Amino acid sequence: MNRLFLIIILLIGFQVIGSTQSIKKLMADVETAFQKKDYPTALANCISLLKVDSTNLVGLEKAGQTALELKMYKLALYYLEKLKQLDTADKIPYKEVHLARIEHHQGNYDKAISLYRKALSNNYGLSEEKQNEINRRIEACRESQSVSWQDTSARVKLLSGINS
Repeated sequence: MNRLFLIIILLIGFQVIGSTQSIKKLMADVETAFQKKDYPTALANCISLLKVDSTNLVGLEKAGQTALELKMYKLALYYLEKLKQLDTADKIPYKEVHLARIEHHQGNYDKAISLYRKALSNNYGLSEEKQNEINRRIEACRESQSVSWQDTSARVKLLSGINS
């Protein structure tokens, strides 16, 4: 009986070690593909990683970020919202920026600005370069809002001219 128990414990231990090595390899594959800007491969690797460990915070962030780069906004939002739910200890500080980029691309400028500001105010120890990038994104949202408003007012003028 003790011998069988020992064999089972050893088998479980080997599976955990194999699973950990598999996760590390998949993480490395994700990072390599992402760095090469091979986003379809990076996303496929993220999905494989999340099949092994569906609560892997870095895997969820990379999946969301990769889907965002591929302009697959609904999929990006799915992974980033799941990350937001699971990351209760705020281990992934840049998630607000990813979520803000989705809102920005979808024309939800107020929400994007709010998320960008949240990322800045949470003081995650972001580098000056990252802070400047976020500020540039906020400014881009404001410019887009201005253009959108101008387009709206031009349409109103045009329509009021047509109706008179």
